[in-house]
Amino acid sequence: MKNIITILLFFISLVGLGQISGKVEYEIEIGDDPRFLLHEGLTEIMRSGQTLSNDLTFNLYFKENQSYFEINNSPINYLYYVNLFMAASTDPECSCYSDLKNQIFSCVIYNRFLDEEFILEDKNDFQWEITNEEKEIQNLKVFKAIGKTRNNERIEAWFTPEIPVNAGPENFMGLPGLILELQVLYTKYICKKIEFTNSYDSKIVKATGKEIINYKSFDEQIQKQHNFLMNQ
Repeated sequence: MKNIITILLFFISLVGLGQISGKVEYEIEIGDDPRFLLHEGLTEIMRSGQTLSNDLTFNLYFKENQSYFEINNSPINYLYYVNLFMAASTDPECSCYSDLKNQIFSCVIYNRFLDEEFILEDKNDFQWEITNEEKEIQNLKVFKAIGKTRNNERIEAWFTPEIPVNAGPENFMGLPGLILELQVLYTKYICKKIEFTNSYDSKIVKATGKEIINYKSFDEQIQKQHNFLMNQ
């Protein structure tokens, strides 16, 4: 408890120093998911995804109350990109804007079944538990936090109060500091570079021009797709 209070006080004091802007570049690692290892076809998809992940990086642009996450070097073959994240245990979107003050995200997603893009917009509440574990990433002290996704999947995040922005990869947010490492089941984002500059602020823009759906509508889409495939 003492450690948590210290982190929060440090966060509050840094916020008072003024706005911080910049960019974090992440690499991604995909581990062996036991569920995929049970099926030869799924194992093949997972292996191709693991190979492809070696060439992928992601950017998180951040400022005080907003962030924008995107893939930095999307593969030429988009179907391979989709297969990569079928094999992953998390669901990174093509791009994701986050309103950090209100904990609302707005992600552009691609539905392969409908062959359409949508904007998935909803509110996050990860119910983080900050632990006493700490280490260093990029010469910054980070603290470990544990959370759950809405599907009850375990999240492990390492955040630094030294960058007082409550953002992270994808739509993960809500901790008293920037998330530099994040793992959901067998998929992990790892910070490889941090840049402090306001030159990327113009990139932090909420997407428009597509149908907006929430988690409820998104789950209904997924269920319809599942039912269709089961009845083939």
